[in-house]
Amino acid sequence: MTMLARGPTDRPIRSVAGIMLPVVPTLCWLALWGSINTGPWNIDLDGILSGGFAAFHGIRAAFPLVVLAIWIFHLLGRSDTRMREPTLPEWLWFFYAAVCLTASIGVENWFEWGYWGLAFIATLGAGEMYLAECGDEIAGAASLNRLSWVAAAVILAIIVYLGRGHLTVETSEGLSGYKVNTRMPMVAGMAMVRPTGISRFAAAIAIVACAAMWRTERWTRVAWIALFAGCAWLVWVMQSRGSLAAFVAALGVVLLLLRGRARTIGILALALTAGAVGLDFVSHETLHHIWRHATRNDNYIMRMTGRTDIFYNAWQAILRAPIIGYGPRADRRIIFGDAQNGVLYSLLCGGFLGGGAWTLGFAIALVYLARAAWRPDIVFAGDSTMFAQVAGLMVFFTLRTIPENTSAVFSVDLMLQLPAIVYLGALIRAANLRNASERVETFATIRGDPTVAFDARAYR
Repeated sequence: MTMLARGPTDRPIRSVAGIMLPVVPTLCWLALWGSINTGPWNIDLDGILSGGFAAFHGIRAAFPLVVLAIWIFHLLGRSDTRMREPTLPEWLWFFYAAVCLTASIGVENWFEWGYWGLAFIATLGAGEMYLAECGDEIAGAASLNRLSWVAAAVILAIIVYLGRGHLTVETSEGLSGYKVNTRMPMVAGMAMVRPTGISRFAAAIAIVACAAMWRTERWTRVAWIALFAGCAWLVWVMQSRGSLAAFVAALGVVLLLLRGRARTIGILALALTAGAVGLDFVSHETLHHIWRHATRNDNYIMRMTGRTDIFYNAWQAILRAPIIGYGPRADRRIIFGDAQNGVLYSLLCGGFLGGGAWTLGFAIALVYLARAAWRPDIVFAGDSTMFAQVAGLMVFFTLRTIPENTSAVFSVDLMLQLPAIVYLGALIRAANLRNASERVETFATIRGDPTVAFDARAYR
Protein backbone atom coordinates (compact mmCIF):
# COMPACT_ATOMS: atom_id res chain seq x y z
CA MET A 1 0.00 0.00 0.00
CA THR A 2 1.21 3.47 -0.84
CA MET A 3 0.40 6.49 1.28
CA LEU A 4 1.78 9.90 2.09
CA ALA A 5 3.49 10.74 5.37
CA ARG A 6 4.30 14.19 6.72
CA GLY A 7 7.89 15.32 7.00
CA PRO A 8 9.38 17.82 9.41
CA THR A 9 8.25 20.74 7.27
CA ASP A 10 4.84 19.19 6.40
CA ARG A 11 6.19 18.00 3.08
CA PRO A 12 4.52 14.78 1.92
CA ILE A 13 6.85 11.79 2.02
CA ARG A 14 5.84 8.76 0.00
CA SER A 15 5.53 5.57 2.03
CA VAL A 16 5.29 2.02 0.71
CA ALA A 17 4.38 -0.94 2.97
CA GLY A 18 5.32 1.02 6.07
CA ILE A 19 8.63 2.24 4.61
CA MET A 20 9.00 6.00 4.27
CA LEU A 21 10.93 7.02 1.17
CA PRO A 22 12.50 10.48 1.51
CA VAL A 23 14.43 10.50 -1.73
CA VAL A 24 17.99 11.52 -0.86
CA PRO A 25 18.30 9.73 2.52
CA THR A 26 16.76 6.55 1.10
CA LEU A 27 19.16 6.50 -1.83
CA CYS A 28 22.07 7.13 0.54
CA TRP A 29 21.06 4.28 2.83
CA LEU A 30 20.64 1.89 -0.10
CA ALA A 31 23.99 3.06 -1.51
CA LEU A 32 25.66 1.98 1.73
CA TRP A 33 24.04 -1.42 1.36
CA GLY A 34 25.26 -1.45 -2.21
CA SER A 35 28.86 -0.96 -1.06
CA ILE A 36 28.88 -4.13 1.06
CA ASN A 37 31.63 -6.64 0.18
CA THR A 38 33.91 -4.03 -1.36
CA GLY A 39 36.74 -1.96 0.10
CA PRO A 40 39.27 0.77 -0.61
CA TRP A 41 41.30 -1.62 -2.75
CA ASN A 42 38.50 -1.47 -5.32
CA ILE A 43 38.82 2.31 -5.69
CA ASP A 44 41.35 2.28 -8.49
CA LEU A 45 41.02 4.77 -11.33
CA ASP A 46 42.60 2.49 -13.93
CA GLY A 47 40.31 -0.37 -12.92
CA ILE A 48 37.22 1.85 -12.97
CA LEU A 49 38.09 3.22 -16.42
CA SER A 50 38.67 -0.30 -17.75
CA GLY A 51 34.98 -1.10 -17.32
CA GLY A 52 33.43 -4.43 -16.40
CA PHE A 53 33.37 -5.77 -12.86
CA ALA A 54 36.35 -3.63 -11.83
CA ALA A 55 34.41 -0.47 -12.63
CA PHE A 56 31.26 -1.80 -10.97
CA HIS A 57 32.99 -2.66 -7.70
CA GLY A 58 35.13 0.48 -7.76
CA ILE A 59 32.04 2.67 -8.00
CA ARG A 60 30.31 0.66 -5.24
CA ALA A 61 33.33 1.06 -2.96
CA ALA A 62 33.15 4.85 -3.34
CA PHE A 63 29.51 5.01 -2.18
CA PRO A 64 30.29 5.51 1.57
CA LEU A 65 32.51 8.49 0.73
CA VAL A 66 29.79 10.00 -1.46
CA VAL A 67 27.18 9.45 1.26
CA LEU A 68 29.43 11.12 3.82
CA ALA A 69 29.80 14.18 1.60
CA ILE A 70 26.04 14.33 0.96
CA TRP A 71 25.33 14.17 4.70
CA ILE A 72 27.71 17.04 5.41
CA PHE A 73 26.05 19.22 2.76
CA HIS A 74 22.64 18.13 4.06
CA LEU A 75 23.60 19.30 7.56
CA LEU A 76 24.88 22.63 6.28
CA GLY A 77 21.68 23.24 4.34
CA ARG A 78 19.26 22.60 7.19
CA SER A 79 17.42 25.17 9.25
CA ASP A 80 17.48 24.88 13.04
CA THR A 81 13.91 23.55 13.08
CA ARG A 82 14.98 20.51 11.07
CA MET A 83 17.96 19.52 13.19
CA ARG A 84 17.58 16.16 14.88
CA GLU A 85 19.23 15.36 18.19
CA PRO A 86 20.87 11.90 17.93
CA THR A 87 20.27 9.42 20.73
CA LEU A 88 23.01 8.79 23.28
CA PRO A 89 24.23 5.51 21.69
CA GLU A 90 24.54 7.29 18.35
CA TRP A 91 26.67 10.04 19.90
CA LEU A 92 28.89 7.46 21.58
CA TRP A 93 29.37 5.50 18.37
CA PHE A 94 30.18 8.70 16.50
CA PHE A 95 32.77 9.51 19.16
CA TYR A 96 34.20 6.00 18.74
CA ALA A 97 34.63 6.52 14.99
CA ALA A 98 36.20 9.96 15.53
CA VAL A 99 38.73 8.54 18.01
CA CYS A 100 39.58 5.72 15.59
CA LEU A 101 40.23 8.18 12.78
CA THR A 102 42.37 10.32 15.09
CA ALA A 103 44.40 7.27 16.06
CA SER A 104 45.02 6.44 12.41
CA ILE A 105 46.75 9.77 11.65
CA GLY A 106 50.21 9.05 10.35
CA VAL A 107 49.54 5.39 9.53
CA GLU A 108 51.19 4.26 6.30
CA ASN A 109 48.72 3.97 3.40
CA TRP A 110 46.23 5.90 5.51
CA PHE A 111 43.29 5.73 3.11
CA GLU A 112 43.35 1.93 3.10
CA TRP A 113 42.55 1.99 6.82
CA GLY A 114 40.84 5.35 7.33
CA TYR A 115 38.23 4.39 4.72
CA TRP A 116 36.54 2.13 7.27
CA GLY A 117 36.24 4.91 9.83
CA LEU A 118 34.78 7.25 7.21
CA ALA A 119 32.32 4.54 6.12
CA PHE A 120 31.27 4.03 9.76
CA ILE A 121 30.55 7.76 10.15
CA ALA A 122 28.72 7.79 6.80
CA THR A 123 26.38 5.09 8.13
CA LEU A 124 25.61 7.12 11.24
CA GLY A 125 25.11 10.18 9.05
CA ALA A 126 22.79 8.47 6.59
CA GLY A 127 20.64 7.18 9.46
CA GLU A 128 20.49 10.63 11.04
CA MET A 129 19.61 12.23 7.70
CA TYR A 130 16.85 9.68 7.10
CA LEU A 131 15.20 10.32 10.48
CA ALA A 132 15.57 14.08 10.11
CA GLU A 133 13.62 13.92 6.84
CA CYS A 134 10.93 11.59 8.21
CA GLY A 135 10.07 13.88 11.11
CA ASP A 136 8.31 11.40 13.43
CA GLU A 137 11.29 9.76 15.16
CA ILE A 138 9.71 6.44 16.17
CA ALA A 139 7.95 5.97 12.83
CA GLY A 140 11.13 6.98 10.99
CA ALA A 141 13.28 4.57 12.99
CA ALA A 142 10.81 1.74 12.37
CA SER A 143 10.83 2.61 8.68
CA LEU A 144 14.65 2.58 8.56
CA ASN A 145 14.64 -0.90 10.08
CA ARG A 146 12.17 -2.16 7.48
CA LEU A 147 14.22 -0.62 4.69
CA SER A 148 17.31 -2.48 5.93
CA TRP A 149 15.40 -5.74 6.23
CA VAL A 150 14.24 -5.49 2.63
CA ALA A 151 17.79 -4.71 1.48
CA ALA A 152 19.16 -7.68 3.44
CA ALA A 153 16.51 -10.01 1.98
CA VAL A 154 17.29 -8.89 -1.58
CA ILE A 155 21.03 -9.36 -1.07
CA LEU A 156 20.50 -12.82 0.47
CA ALA A 157 18.33 -13.82 -2.49
CA ILE A 158 21.07 -12.69 -4.89
CA ILE A 159 23.74 -14.62 -2.96
CA VAL A 160 21.65 -17.79 -2.92
CA TYR A 161 20.90 -17.47 -6.64
CA LEU A 162 24.52 -16.87 -7.61
CA GLY A 163 25.72 -19.67 -5.36
CA ARG A 164 23.28 -22.26 -6.66
CA GLY A 165 24.94 -25.58 -7.33
CA HIS A 166 27.77 -24.73 -4.92
CA LEU A 167 25.77 -23.67 -1.87
CA THR A 168 25.59 -27.05 -0.12
CA VAL A 169 27.23 -30.48 -0.25
CA GLU A 170 26.47 -33.78 1.44
CA THR A 171 28.78 -34.58 4.37
CA SER A 172 28.94 -37.12 7.19
CA GLU A 173 27.06 -34.55 9.36
CA GLY A 174 24.37 -34.09 6.70
CA LEU A 175 23.80 -31.38 4.13
CA SER A 176 26.27 -28.56 4.74
CA GLY A 177 26.97 -25.13 3.30
CA TYR A 178 30.18 -24.74 5.25
CA LYS A 179 33.18 -23.70 3.12
CA VAL A 180 30.93 -22.50 0.32
CA ASN A 181 33.49 -19.74 -0.24
CA THR A 182 36.12 -22.42 -0.81
CA ARG A 183 34.03 -24.26 -3.37
CA MET A 184 33.14 -20.96 -5.04
CA PRO A 185 35.86 -18.43 -4.11
CA MET A 186 34.77 -15.71 -6.56
CA VAL A 187 31.40 -14.57 -7.85
CA ALA A 188 30.79 -11.65 -10.20
CA GLY A 189 34.35 -10.44 -9.73
CA MET A 190 34.29 -10.33 -5.91
CA ALA A 191 34.95 -12.76 -3.08
CA MET A 192 32.06 -15.09 -2.27
CA VAL A 193 30.33 -14.40 1.05
CA ARG A 194 31.50 -16.74 3.80
CA PRO A 195 29.01 -19.19 5.35
CA THR A 196 29.04 -17.12 8.55
CA GLY A 197 27.96 -14.12 6.49
CA ILE A 198 25.18 -16.04 4.74
CA SER A 199 23.90 -17.35 8.08
CA ARG A 200 23.94 -13.80 9.46
CA PHE A 201 21.72 -12.57 6.61
CA ALA A 202 19.41 -15.55 6.93
CA ALA A 203 19.13 -15.37 10.72
CA ALA A 204 18.26 -11.65 10.71
CA ILE A 205 15.51 -12.13 8.13
CA ALA A 206 14.19 -15.24 9.90
CA ILE A 207 13.95 -13.32 13.19
CA VAL A 208 11.91 -10.61 11.48
CA ALA A 209 9.71 -13.20 9.76
CA CYS A 210 9.18 -15.14 13.01
CA ALA A 211 7.57 -12.12 14.66
CA ALA A 212 5.58 -11.09 11.57
CA MET A 213 4.04 -14.50 10.93
CA TRP A 214 2.16 -14.38 14.26
CA ARG A 215 0.58 -10.99 13.56
CA THR A 216 -0.62 -11.32 9.96
CA GLU A 217 -3.53 -13.14 8.36
CA ARG A 218 -4.11 -15.87 5.77
CA TRP A 219 -1.86 -15.78 2.71
CA THR A 220 0.37 -13.11 4.15
CA ARG A 221 1.05 -15.42 7.09
CA VAL A 222 1.85 -18.27 4.69
CA ALA A 223 4.41 -16.07 2.94
CA TRP A 224 6.06 -15.13 6.25
CA ILE A 225 6.13 -18.78 7.35
CA ALA A 226 7.76 -19.80 4.06
CA LEU A 227 10.36 -17.03 4.42
CA PHE A 228 11.08 -18.05 8.00
CA ALA A 229 11.42 -21.72 7.13
CA GLY A 230 13.77 -21.07 4.21
CA CYS A 231 16.01 -18.72 6.18
CA ALA A 232 16.05 -20.97 9.26
CA TRP A 233 17.13 -23.84 7.00
CA LEU A 234 19.99 -21.71 5.68
CA VAL A 235 21.12 -20.92 9.23
CA TRP A 236 21.17 -24.64 9.98
CA VAL A 237 23.02 -25.85 6.87
CA MET A 238 25.64 -23.09 6.94
CA GLN A 239 26.92 -24.57 10.25
CA SER A 240 27.96 -21.23 11.71
CA ARG A 241 27.95 -22.13 15.39
CA GLY A 242 27.90 -18.57 16.66
CA SER A 243 25.01 -17.58 14.41
CA LEU A 244 23.06 -20.73 15.25
CA ALA A 245 23.33 -20.26 19.01
CA ALA A 246 22.48 -16.55 18.77
CA PHE A 247 19.58 -17.33 16.42
CA VAL A 248 17.97 -19.81 18.83
CA ALA A 249 18.28 -17.33 21.71
CA ALA A 250 16.80 -14.53 19.60
CA LEU A 251 13.80 -16.65 18.61
CA GLY A 252 13.14 -17.36 22.28
CA VAL A 253 13.13 -13.63 23.06
CA VAL A 254 10.81 -12.89 20.11
CA LEU A 255 8.25 -15.48 21.23
CA LEU A 256 8.50 -14.27 24.82
CA LEU A 257 7.83 -10.65 23.87
CA LEU A 258 4.98 -11.43 21.48
CA ARG A 259 3.03 -13.00 24.34
CA GLY A 260 -0.33 -14.68 23.73
CA ARG A 261 -0.46 -17.62 21.36
CA ALA A 262 3.15 -17.21 20.20
CA ARG A 263 4.51 -17.50 23.73
CA THR A 264 2.19 -20.42 24.58
CA ILE A 265 3.12 -22.41 21.50
CA GLY A 266 6.81 -21.66 22.05
CA ILE A 267 6.71 -22.91 25.64
CA LEU A 268 4.68 -25.94 24.56
CA ALA A 269 7.16 -26.79 21.80
CA LEU A 270 10.06 -26.49 24.24
CA ALA A 271 8.31 -28.69 26.80
CA LEU A 272 7.44 -31.34 24.21
CA THR A 273 11.02 -31.37 22.93
CA ALA A 274 12.43 -31.73 26.45
CA GLY A 275 9.89 -34.45 27.20
CA ALA A 276 10.67 -36.36 24.01
CA VAL A 277 14.38 -36.27 24.80
CA GLY A 278 13.90 -37.12 28.47
CA LEU A 279 11.62 -40.08 27.70
CA ASP A 280 13.97 -41.39 24.99
CA PHE A 281 11.48 -40.82 22.19
CA VAL A 282 14.44 -39.30 20.36
CA SER A 283 17.34 -41.71 20.07
CA HIS A 284 20.81 -40.89 21.36
CA GLU A 285 22.10 -41.49 17.84
CA THR A 286 19.81 -38.78 16.48
CA LEU A 287 20.84 -36.36 19.23
CA HIS A 288 24.50 -37.13 18.58
CA HIS A 289 23.99 -36.50 14.86
CA ILE A 290 22.33 -33.14 15.57
CA TRP A 291 25.16 -32.18 17.92
CA ARG A 292 27.83 -33.18 15.39
CA HIS A 293 26.17 -31.06 12.72
CA ALA A 294 25.64 -28.03 14.98
CA THR A 295 29.25 -28.11 16.24
CA ARG A 296 30.83 -29.31 12.98
CA ASN A 297 32.14 -32.25 15.03
CA ASP A 298 34.81 -29.97 16.52
CA ASN A 299 36.66 -31.58 19.42
CA TYR A 300 38.21 -28.21 20.33
CA ILE A 301 35.00 -26.24 20.50
CA MET A 302 35.84 -24.93 23.98
CA ARG A 303 38.75 -23.01 22.44
CA MET A 304 36.29 -21.43 19.95
CA THR A 305 38.28 -22.59 16.93
CA GLY A 306 41.42 -20.86 18.18
CA ARG A 307 39.64 -17.64 19.10
CA THR A 308 40.88 -17.78 22.69
CA ASP A 309 44.45 -17.38 21.40
CA ILE A 310 43.34 -14.51 19.17
CA PHE A 311 41.63 -12.83 22.12
CA TYR A 312 44.82 -13.06 24.15
CA ASN A 313 46.92 -11.55 21.37
CA ALA A 314 44.38 -8.76 20.83
CA TRP A 315 44.33 -7.92 24.54
CA GLN A 316 48.11 -7.71 24.70
CA ALA A 317 48.08 -5.35 21.72
CA ILE A 318 45.38 -3.22 23.38
CA LEU A 319 47.55 -2.79 26.48
CA ARG A 320 50.36 -1.42 24.29
CA ALA A 321 48.12 1.43 23.06
CA PRO A 322 45.40 1.70 25.70
CA ILE A 323 44.21 5.29 25.25
CA ILE A 324 43.11 5.74 21.62
CA GLY A 325 44.21 2.49 20.02
CA TYR A 326 45.58 2.04 16.52
CA GLY A 327 42.76 3.22 14.23
CA PRO A 328 40.23 1.42 11.98
CA ARG A 329 40.93 -2.20 11.02
CA ALA A 330 43.80 -2.29 13.47
CA ASP A 331 43.43 -6.04 13.87
CA ARG A 332 44.65 -6.55 10.29
CA ARG A 333 47.68 -4.31 10.89
CA ILE A 334 48.62 -5.20 14.46
CA ILE A 335 47.68 -8.84 15.08
CA PHE A 336 47.51 -9.65 11.35
CA GLY A 337 44.10 -11.27 11.51
CA ASP A 338 40.49 -10.81 12.55
CA ALA A 339 39.99 -9.83 16.20
CA GLN A 340 36.86 -12.05 16.26
CA ASN A 341 35.19 -10.08 19.05
CA GLY A 342 33.31 -6.79 18.87
CA VAL A 343 34.50 -5.35 22.17
CA LEU A 344 38.13 -6.33 21.64
CA TYR A 345 38.02 -4.97 18.09
CA SER A 346 36.65 -1.62 19.29
CA LEU A 347 39.30 -1.39 22.02
CA LEU A 348 42.03 -2.30 19.55
CA CYS A 349 40.90 0.37 17.09
CA GLY A 350 39.85 3.12 19.51
CA GLY A 351 41.54 2.27 22.80
CA PHE A 352 39.68 2.56 26.07
CA LEU A 353 38.57 6.07 25.08
CA GLY A 354 36.93 5.20 21.77
CA GLY A 355 36.32 1.49 22.28
CA GLY A 356 34.87 2.24 25.70
CA ALA A 357 32.43 4.66 24.05
CA TRP A 358 31.34 2.02 21.53
CA THR A 359 30.87 -0.58 24.29
CA LEU A 360 28.99 1.90 26.48
CA GLY A 361 26.70 2.84 23.60
CA PHE A 362 25.97 -0.83 23.00
CA ALA A 363 25.31 -1.40 26.72
CA ILE A 364 22.97 1.61 26.94
CA ALA A 365 20.97 0.28 24.00
CA LEU A 366 20.57 -3.04 25.84
CA VAL A 367 19.40 -1.12 28.93
CA TYR A 368 16.86 0.64 26.70
CA LEU A 369 15.72 -2.76 25.47
CA ALA A 370 15.33 -4.15 28.99
CA ARG A 371 13.48 -1.04 30.14
CA ALA A 372 11.06 -1.14 27.19
CA ALA A 373 10.43 -4.86 27.72
CA TRP A 374 9.82 -4.36 31.45
CA ARG A 375 7.51 -1.34 31.23
CA PRO A 376 4.40 -1.87 29.09
CA ASP A 377 3.71 1.87 28.80
CA ILE A 378 6.82 2.45 26.67
CA VAL A 379 5.81 0.27 23.70
CA PHE A 380 2.32 0.93 22.36
CA ALA A 381 0.21 -2.03 21.22
CA GLY A 382 0.61 -1.12 17.56
CA ASP A 383 4.41 -1.21 17.88
CA SER A 384 4.66 -4.56 19.68
CA THR A 385 5.59 -6.56 16.58
CA MET A 386 8.29 -4.08 15.57
CA PHE A 387 9.64 -4.07 19.12
CA ALA A 388 9.80 -7.89 19.19
CA GLN A 389 11.66 -7.89 15.86
CA VAL A 390 14.14 -5.25 17.02
CA ALA A 391 14.63 -7.03 20.35
CA GLY A 392 15.31 -10.32 18.58
CA LEU A 393 17.90 -8.68 16.33
CA MET A 394 19.56 -7.00 19.31
CA VAL A 395 19.86 -10.31 21.15
CA PHE A 396 21.20 -11.98 18.00
CA PHE A 397 23.89 -9.36 17.40
CA THR A 398 24.78 -9.12 21.08
CA LEU A 399 25.61 -12.82 21.23
CA ARG A 400 27.24 -12.72 17.81
CA THR A 401 29.54 -9.97 19.12
CA ILE A 402 31.33 -12.62 21.21
CA PRO A 403 32.83 -14.52 18.23
CA GLU A 404 32.71 -11.76 15.58
CA ASN A 405 33.57 -8.06 15.18
CA THR A 406 29.96 -7.28 14.15
CA SER A 407 28.87 -3.63 14.31
CA ALA A 408 32.20 -2.29 15.61
CA VAL A 409 33.24 -2.14 11.95
CA PHE A 410 31.35 -0.97 8.85
CA SER A 411 29.51 -4.13 7.88
CA VAL A 412 26.13 -5.77 7.35
CA ASP A 413 25.90 -6.09 11.14
CA LEU A 414 26.17 -2.30 11.50
CA MET A 415 23.57 -1.72 8.77
CA LEU A 416 21.11 -3.97 10.62
CA GLN A 417 21.95 -3.17 14.22
CA LEU A 418 22.23 0.62 14.04
CA PRO A 419 18.56 1.08 13.02
CA ALA A 420 17.56 -1.23 15.88
CA ILE A 421 19.55 0.85 18.37
CA VAL A 422 18.11 4.09 17.00
CA TYR A 423 14.58 2.67 17.33
CA LEU A 424 15.15 1.73 20.97
CA GLY A 425 16.59 5.17 21.68
CA ALA A 426 13.55 6.80 20.04
CA LEU A 427 11.18 4.72 22.18
CA ILE A 428 12.90 5.68 25.41
CA ARG A 429 13.19 9.34 24.40
CA ALA A 430 9.45 9.48 23.63
CA ALA A 431 8.65 7.83 26.97
CA ASN A 432 10.86 10.31 28.82
CA LEU A 433 9.19 13.23 27.07
CA ARG A 434 5.72 11.90 27.91
CA ASN A 435 6.68 11.45 31.56
CA ALA A 436 8.22 14.93 31.73
CA SER A 437 5.14 16.48 30.11
CA GLU A 438 2.85 14.69 32.58
CA ARG A 439 4.94 15.91 35.52
CA VAL A 440 4.77 19.50 34.27
CA GLU A 441 1.00 19.31 33.85
CA THR A 442 0.54 17.68 37.25
CA PHE A 443 2.69 20.31 38.96
CA ALA A 444 0.79 23.10 37.19
CA THR A 445 -2.53 21.61 38.28
CA ILE A 446 -1.42 21.34 41.92
CA ARG A 447 -0.27 24.97 41.94
CA GLY A 448 -3.34 26.13 40.09
CA ASP A 449 -1.24 27.63 37.29
CA PRO A 450 -2.51 27.68 33.71
CA THR A 451 -1.24 24.74 31.66
CA VAL A 452 1.30 25.72 29.04
CA ALA A 453 2.61 23.80 26.06
CA PHE A 454 5.46 21.51 27.04
CA ASP A 455 8.75 22.49 25.33
CA ALA A 456 10.03 19.05 24.31
CA ARG A 457 12.98 20.48 22.38
CA ALA A 458 14.19 22.44 25.39
CA TYR A 459 13.79 19.40 27.61
CA ARG A 460 15.97 17.27 25.33
